[in-house]
Amino acid sequence: MIGDEPLPDVADLPAPAALGPEAQAASAQGMAALLATIDALPLRCRQAFILHKFDGLPQAEVAARMGISRKMVEQHIQRAMLACRQCREALEHGRTSGAAAAGASSPQKASKPLTPPTPPAASPPDHPA
Repeated sequence: MIGDEPLPDVADLPAPAALGPEAQAASAQGMAALLATIDALPLRCRQAFILHKFDGLPQAEVAARMGISRKMVEQHIQRAMLACRQCREALEHGRTSGAAAAGASSPQKASKPLTPPTPPAASPPDHPA
């Protein structure tokens, strides 16, 4: 999720027109691996990273919105950047997927979806008949 907007489906992202079919497939796989890596981050880490890198908020504003220190925001962003770097390196060296490569060096919490859960449907009010 980017801010209040859900991330687009990787399959819907166009590859650059100059790439051939094999390069387009590799580009789509790389994007999917990076999104999986970001998705595998702990919730607060993922939130800080998305707010800063995707929404473009300064670290001070991210800290204020999340109710945490700037130092904690910095640590979250560094952790997320490291996971993305490991994912990229794994792809460049033909190793495992991004989420697995990111989890190889540090324990990760269970993956959480990038889109918010759908709220439960409201039940009709009880009216006596």
